[in-house]
Amino acid sequence: MGTVTAAARELGFTRSTCLMWTKDDGRAPGARYSAEQKAEFFVLLDRLGSVSAAARQLGINTQTAFKWSYSLTAVERKPQGKPTAKQLALAPKKAAFLAVLERVGNISVAAREVGVKRSQGESWALAAGVENVRQSRAEKQAEYTRLREEGATQKAASAVVGVNRRVGYDWDQAARAARAHADANQSADTAYTCEVTTALAEPDIMLKTAAEPFEAPGLTMMPELPPGCQETMTPPIAAAASTGPSEAPARVPAPRTVTIEHLEQAIDSRYLVQQERELIADMLRAEESVRTIGRALGRHASSISREIMRNSHPRLGYQPYGAQRAATKARARPKPSKLATDGPLRRYVKAKLKLLWSPEQITHTLIKDFPDDPSMRVSHETIYQALYVQARGGLKREVQDALRTGRTRRKKHKNPEERTSRFRDPMINISERPAEVEDRAIPGHWEGDL
Repeated sequence: MGTVTAAARELGFTRSTCLMWTKDDGRAPGARYSAEQKAEFFVLLDRLGSVSAAARQLGINTQTAFKWSYSLTAVERKPQGKPTAKQLALAPKKAAFLAVLERVGNISVAAREVGVKRSQGESWALAAGVENVRQSRAEKQAEYTRLREEGATQKAASAVVGVNRRVGYDWDQAARAARAHADANQSADTAYTCEVTTALAEPDIMLKTAAEPFEAPGLTMMPELPPGCQETMTPPIAAAASTGPSEAPARVPAPRTVTIEHLEQAIDSRYLVQQERELIADMLRAEESVRTIGRALGRHASSISREIMRNSHPRLGYQPYGAQRAATKARARPKPSKLATDGPLRRYVKAKLKLLWSPEQITHTLIKDFPDDPSMRVSHETIYQALYVQARGGLKREVQDALRTGRTRRKKHKNPEERTSRFRDPMINISERPAEVEDRAIPGHWEGDL
């Protein structure tokens, strides 16, 4: 087996006993020794005053040496100590812990409810014959990840799993790094020279299903490329609730093939273009500093630093062409709302709205409850849009009543430069009075003008 612990567990001995055997001459307890060896042991025991030391020096098994010493009363047996005050205080909690453990099935929760340490609870559970008491680190990490995905805070998930909060923080960091590594691998595998199939949302273009033929005005269609040389970008479609079984299926913008020229098109001087990203990659290979690159491009060093961190592969380094593709994909409009799909963020917002929290309170509390999870972030304006704007309505209708103001639509803001009318309907000038009023032939024409 290669280890003392594994051998001790297999044979049913304690680890300390097996360690003593490894220090001896390899003979197990009960091995036959000569009378001369036994006599020599007692002589050396008298000189050293230690059974273990004498046995090790002569190569005699330690348990056999103690057996000789106890049989001849050469040494006195150490009496077993009385239970300490701590052990006496924990004795009545053992039965309560086992009862709670049988009810909840979690050692951490049971130990916290009874008021003992988790390690003490593990000892009691092992002595009681409970199976699967000690989870491996991988099992704890998987359970921790599941709790975090369900919306539990870092502190609560760490307490349930039974690890330190710092360990939970490290697991969160590892999960984010793994997701970033997977995204980088996926983007780095696509050749930049391949055409990109995307969906551009323009109001003047007819929406058709993906199965129907589509031709965009003013856009040259590229010939179909061989398999493996196209990158499909999912069009951002906001989720909408179905109003009935007979509702027509959702219609999406048909995909169109965009040329490389469109991909490299400069939108604004604020944004990096492909040539600047290529220069960044060349200067990084030359081991230039971030500030030097910023001065060469006429941009701030923090902009260059964010660009490098956002588009760097763990092993391949900065990817200029993948960065350009990601930037082109990011500027596609419209984008789906964060609250349009079900997830931990949506469930958190719904729960707080039912408690009559304002959107501003929810936004600030998210930062405190999830300080290390960027996915659990939403602005108060996004929450208001989910409630008020039908096109971006991500929350259910009944949640709208949860606003403390009781409104179902935005309050109109007055323009200080615009004069407010006294009446709901616009006033009619007296010069626009019809001519038949002058003869006063109809009752009501004698009243004064309002």
